Amino acid sequence: MLRLSLWGIAITVMLLLFSSCQPVYVPNVVNMPLLKETGEIQFAAHTAIGGTDIQAAAALHEKFAIMLNGNFQNRKFNLGEGFRRQQFGEFGIGYRQEIGENGRFEFFTGAGVGTIRAEYPLDFYWKPFLDVNSARIFVQPTIGFISDIIDFGFAPRLAYVSLLESGDRFDGLFIEPAFMLKGGYKYVKFMLQAGLSIASNRSSLIYDYNPFLLSFGIQFSINPLQLNKKDKAPYIN
Repeated sequence: MLRLSLWGIAITVMLLLFSSCQPVYVPNVVNMPLLKETGEIQFAAHTAIGGTDIQAAAALHEKFAIMLNGNFQNRKFNLGEGFRRQQFGEFGIGYRQEIGENGRFEFFTGAGVGTIRAEYPLDFYWKPFLDVNSARIFVQPTIGFISDIIDFGFAPRLAYVSLLESGDRFDGLFIEPAFMLKGGYKYVKFMLQAGLSIASNRSSLIYDYNPFLLSFGIQFSINPLQLNKKDKAPYIN
């Protein structure tokens, strides 16, 4: 209980600390499915510094998988009139490898696009209006451990981000290492993720960005192939 309380305090402090700054690039939650077996499908929802994240992943084959990620934010400011709305979606394909019974290695690559629309109070942000289109490609190796009760993983994601607004364009590489912990039982698990977003060319940035990843969520998993096997009655000769 004490550890859960400390995690809750840490999340609250981080959210309050970074709710006052208004970065343009906010990394989404890193999707680390660590799929157990062929046919498994996962759905997850997170509340994070960057808004709400919806994720899905599926093991289509013994060695291959796909993922879908969405990020949304619709926020109004209390300091005056203003808002921030962002949407981002991406698709990825990946290779998966079992390491013994409980170890997992996954390698995903993919791309996504999004929009950021914002109006800030004049004394709140250096640029009061934002109308930015974003695009991103990423590569993401993940290594982790799975069990019926606890999963954990590490993923050093590399993201190449492009931001475009009225002719102004920024392109940059971000290194985004993240740790993930899942706890629950089999088909339902709560998730906690923490990490960093590090710009490789910080000196040339024309937009601010959020250097932290922090989220809490819940994940559901199901395997229709296993359900079909259970539904079949044994053959009796």
